[in-house]
Amino acid sequence: MNLKAPSLLNYRADIDGLRAVAVLLVVGFHAFPSAITGGFIGVDVFFVISGFLISGIILQGLSAGTFSFIDFYARRTRRIFPTLTIVLLASWALGWAVLQSDEYSRLLKHEASGAAFVLNYVLASEGGYFDRVAESKPLLHLWSLGVEEQFYALWPFVLWYVWRLRQKLWLVIVLLCLVSFIWNLVDIQTKPIDTFYSLQTRLWELMLGAGLAYISVFNPKLLPQTDRSKAISSLSGLVLIASGVILIDSKSIFPGWWALLPTVGAALLIASQADGFVNRRLLSLRWMVWVGLVSFPMYLWHWPVFAFARIYYSSTPSYFVRLVLIVLSFALAVVTYVVIEKPIRTRFKTNKVAAFFAAALLLIAASSFYQYSQPIVVDAATQNEKAKFYSYFADAPPMRWLTFFEKEFRHDCNFYQIDEYYAARPTNKPKANIAPDCFTSDPLKRHRVLIWGDSHAQMLNSGLAKTLPTDWQLMQIASSGCAARVDHLEQTATDYCAYSNRFALNTIEKVVPDVVIVAQSNGHNLASMNRVGNALEKLGVKSVVFLGPSPHWQDDLPKILIRRLWPNIPERTWVGVNREVFETNTKLKNKFSTTQGKTYVDIVDSFCNSDGCLTRLGDDAQRDATSWDYGHLTAAASEYLAKQVLVPQILKGVSDTSK
Repeated sequence: MNLKAPSLLNYRADIDGLRAVAVLLVVGFHAFPSAITGGFIGVDVFFVISGFLISGIILQGLSAGTFSFIDFYARRTRRIFPTLTIVLLASWALGWAVLQSDEYSRLLKHEASGAAFVLNYVLASEGGYFDRVAESKPLLHLWSLGVEEQFYALWPFVLWYVWRLRQKLWLVIVLLCLVSFIWNLVDIQTKPIDTFYSLQTRLWELMLGAGLAYISVFNPKLLPQTDRSKAISSLSGLVLIASGVILIDSKSIFPGWWALLPTVGAALLIASQADGFVNRRLLSLRWMVWVGLVSFPMYLWHWPVFAFARIYYSSTPSYFVRLVLIVLSFALAVVTYVVIEKPIRTRFKTNKVAAFFAAALLLIAASSFYQYSQPIVVDAATQNEKAKFYSYFADAPPMRWLTFFEKEFRHDCNFYQIDEYYAARPTNKPKANIAPDCFTSDPLKRHRVLIWGDSHAQMLNSGLAKTLPTDWQLMQIASSGCAARVDHLEQTATDYCAYSNRFALNTIEKVVPDVVIVAQSNGHNLASMNRVGNALEKLGVKSVVFLGPSPHWQDDLPKILIRRLWPNIPERTWVGVNREVFETNTKLKNKFSTTQGKTYVDIVDSFCNSDGCLTRLGDDAQRDATSWDYGHLTAAASEYLAKQVLVPQILKGVSDTSK
């Protein structure tokens, strides 16, 4: 091992400026996701910075013979725990005041796991970072803090142990980086959610920073030395991060290869040193440094502020409100930094302070877990009408909607392994098989209709099963999250969507249904619809019915009814309606080329008029509600749509093609 005296890693204002870039990207993405599509890569920039600074501190201490585990963890505790404690307590208090029972129970679980720094793995068992429901999780952002704290817990011991063995530290860093990066590439195909959240598939990002720290401490000559090389390095780093913001979005396979853009970009900027062109001209600007200094409390405060605002409005707040929320987040960050962070880091640098906040977090974790683990026994006789209504739809045991999904959506025709998902083992591998009656022709039936698409195709099953004539067989090959496609369907054992669509086409070719109904939640594309229609026509299908989007709500409809329309729930409303669906529907109607055998059906027109969209189909808002979430139809609404639109269109399609 090279035991030369290390170069000093002095304070660098440009690294605080890089922190500012990272936090502004994350906050910008959460405020305006359609404009700053790749802003979430700011977290990856944070990972590289953390790997660099933490590794530098440890390596300098080891080299000088002054490293102390107690001092290291005391410093980390004083740096992180005070602000985290305040944010957790504030989120708990606000959650207790405004959240519904299932939301509050979930918050308690997240409080406990967030305080214990394992929230990233808990979130991985619940769904993806970009799922719609994630927007209403006030502590969602603590997943990245979990990754960093797990790294802080393990990495000092690894470095200390390798140092004592006098082995090559650089080789350990390189090997860990390569193993983690390959692990990321492999798992992203079958376990994308786990890959996004897990330390083992994110470690390579921290190792990039660790590698830079090793070079800076022991061999700084490997860093750019001339003004020209520093300028090239810093400009290249800025371009890579900017490219990531522009090219990456929530649909990208991330981290995967894409994560190289922000991480290598951050590494190049750090390697450029304080006098690199971008570092000197941009990152060292006084306002950038100031934002960087408050970046940690700003990161911790901004997401609870946004999440609770969204819950309050039951939708995404207006552009102006989101700007106000950014200002509020920054104000809270400044106050936290001035009143709490800075004094603790400068005037109260004692182990007693660290122990106090460690005990506070432990108490939060224990009390939150205790509350979460207590069974909730509710006497229906003592519930008020509002509580009864919400408990009927609540996303909590006994999960009424899951029961509905199993029976009415025909989960046994779904290639997505939803059982694995709810067992906290989400995977993209397709289910081994589906029920035979989903795809096998019944010789006793005269006609056949096949449903193809995602869960918004599945929701049609309930109504059609009840309203189709008895001589019709209802078949279904529809997998959660999988729009119907006829391209990019290579044989695969790792992509359940491609597998499902390939299986659907093979079934259609074999059975040749009289009618194929194609439906999906969003992302409707005329070019893709035309390709699907042409492919089915070549396979002999006489009638293809394309469904437009169903009415979408900004939040779950039951929550909108409770928070904004209770107790006099109107039959129709514009409150909480997602207007983007209307724009999509209008474009599809105007541009869809209806020909013999290809028809576009407007679902929105069946549920919405000038007075708004239907919230219920009868007097009982619970039994007759049109949706149990943001847009999936209830059994009542599915039957209503089938009677009013689908069955007449199915029969008409067969009648027209038989002439």
